[in-house]
Amino acid sequence: MKSTFAFYIILFVTLVFTFSCRDDDRIRIPQVEEGVNMRIIVDEDKSDFSSDDLSNSAIEFDAYSINQNLSTVQFIGDYIDASTEDTITGKLVLSLSQTDFTNGKARGVITATQVATAFGLPNGIADMGEDDELILYPTVTLTDGRVFNIDNSAPSIGGGNNASFTVIFGAVVK
Repeated sequence: MKSTFAFYIILFVTLVFTFSCRDDDRIRIPQVEEGVNMRIIVDEDKSDFSSDDLSNSAIEFDAYSINQNLSTVQFIGDYIDASTEDTITGKLVLSLSQTDFTNGKARGVITATQVATAFGLPNGIADMGEDDELILYPTVTLTDGRVFNIDNSAPSIGGGNNASFTVIFGAVVK
């Protein structure tokens, strides 16, 4: 009887120490941070600049995102002059914010004049010629300060066929 009583005392003490020593603050399950998704679909009819009428020429695209925490969506670009093979890099061409998105979609329009201004072409659109290229790199900044762009994003999550983040797209003067 004494050994049974001693067993129950030891079992009770073990259980008390096992469950009373648990530190709930030590159990840390990190909050899952949401990233960003930003798909760009270029309008097929307005995917390049027309050299015949640059003053009225523009490219147009739709930007899609389900994020509700977009601070800015910047389209940083490089301009390649085909005739001289000069490249001007890293210029802001267009900027969108969360208010530009309606039901997860924003329309982006970039005119040839905007391109000439952004890249500081001395004679404006007159300096744009056939086969010149505009390459755009979307850069998304969330309201918490995180930045997503070509340097830290992949076009497809999990190797799927559909892009979750468009890292690069462009247009040509034709």
